[in-house]
Amino acid sequence: MSHDVSGYRATRNGQGHLTIHDVPIFVECERGETCFDAGWIETAVAKARQAAVEGYLPPLHIRHHDDGPVPEPAGFFRITRTAPITFKGKTRTAIFADLVITRPWVEEDVLAARLPYRSVEIFNVDKPAIDSLALLDHEPPYLELPMLMVADVEEPSTLNVATSGQTVRVANATFANPYLAESARAEDGVVACFRRGHSAHLLTQDELTMSTKIDDKAAAASFAYDEDDEKMGDNPEKKEEMAEESEDSDEKMQDGMSAEAVCEAIKAGTFDMEQLAMIVADATEVMEEKGDAMEPAQAPVPGEAMRRMSKLEGENVALKARLDERDACDLRKTDVAQALKRLEDRPLGSDLEAKLQSYHKTHGAAAFRDYIDSMVQTFGALSHSDTAAVAFAAQANKTPGVALNYTEQGTEAVERAAQFAREHVELMRHGATRMSEDRYVAVNMQRAGFAADA
Repeated sequence: MSHDVSGYRATRNGQGHLTIHDVPIFVECERGETCFDAGWIETAVAKARQAAVEGYLPPLHIRHHDDGPVPEPAGFFRITRTAPITFKGKTRTAIFADLVITRPWVEEDVLAARLPYRSVEIFNVDKPAIDSLALLDHEPPYLELPMLMVADVEEPSTLNVATSGQTVRVANATFANPYLAESARAEDGVVACFRRGHSAHLLTQDELTMSTKIDDKAAAASFAYDEDDEKMGDNPEKKEEMAEESEDSDEKMQDGMSAEAVCEAIKAGTFDMEQLAMIVADATEVMEEKGDAMEPAQAPVPGEAMRRMSKLEGENVALKARLDERDACDLRKTDVAQALKRLEDRPLGSDLEAKLQSYHKTHGAAAFRDYIDSMVQTFGALSHSDTAAVAFAAQANKTPGVALNYTEQGTEAVERAAQFAREHVELMRHGATRMSEDRYVAVNMQRAGFAADA
């Protein structure tokens, strides 16, 4: 099965989410000592289908979960089927999936081919499953599958989705406010856009979404039509008077004209757009004189604020994790050092510190303290003489007598001999050996590199 490099088919659902169909995400391969064969793949797909029936779909994210930057959420994916593809010149079984993009800024990157690679995450290779899928921008994936390109997007006739936090397309311009985006329709015309500080204001033809307050009296004088024309007739004095009032109202417009009047005038086709431009220019000059310039707002990059927030949150989480790990490491070192001091001169083996470090890291500080208390009560301290230490340990821990034959070789040799002696007791109890205790211990100690004392 060959792949069309022109791109995958994509649709948009009723929620506005982009779905990229029939994308190969994994293929038969070998990595290290693990063989991901057709059987492994079929098991993983069967598990994914069962999870989908129960309402679960695995996550889709940008970048892998590793020691680098925290991955960004992108959506989820549905494993659909397996089918043969040509990979590295051979026909192999591949897993196909539909990728559902729920983040607008991720959708933009995918459509612009800025996330062309992908790589699965498998938590446990012995339990076949595709646990998640990472989209990559520049990292080369292990499996060189066809790149993620979208040929075309089939748009639905209607979208039943609120625009809050999403990209809003108005009058062929795109505005994005991740925190507060009012409902907008494609037919709403944008008259002007202003920015003051971090706020952007759209002036549209919809009376209910106007952001500018203008004086009602000036509007009534400026946009009186139909009835006033009929009343004036051919009276030149009245016309001159109305013209003067109109000029006065023009001067007042920058201080205030009702949003409702502006919209009515625009809809009726009687509002001079050059006049609006002059109002905007005058308002800009006033704001510049006050030191707070008002300038036309550029449409922000879709999702940029959310992207920055997500990145900042990820950095905070990573920083907190590093600080917590450093504190835990410091506490572990302190507790182990104190424990070693308490357990000094006790026959506990040469790798005691490593064992204590591992126990503390696995079970925590509270359990570690209880563990050390029990060891202090169980094992008695030895004198500095090896022979005396072994004898004392034998007495305190009931070391088998045969193990004392190795006292001159140190406590480690005695411990190994005692271990073999206890093994012999168990074997005899189950009838698994007919060797004597001395013979069994001697044979195993020789294998371990120890010889009995002369």
